[in-house]
Amino acid sequence: AGQLYFIHCIQKTAAPLYLKFYNLTAANTTVGTSTPVLTFPVPANADSDGSGFTVSIPQGLAFDTAISVACTTGVADADTGAPGANDCIINLGYK
Repeated sequence: AGQLYFIHCIQKTAAPLYLKFYNLTAANTTVGTSTPVLTFPVPANADSDGSGFTVSIPQGLAFDTAISVACTTGVADADTGAPGANDCIINLGYK
């Protein structure tokens, strides 16, 4: 369990990616089967220098079980498309 205080995500692909958060332990998270509690689009990039976003959550966002995260190539909760190695870089501030 924890509080999420910031999200910084960049990606290096020419198509958008989707950052998905789950209120589940990693052992209980199955991308494509588990339902995310949040989905953020990560903007596409026309070259290899990256694009993305930073979100600050000063009051924190509570996850009462665990904070698990995945990045997919499709927005649907059931999407299992995986980006390539090193295509999505995620940094989280949590406590």
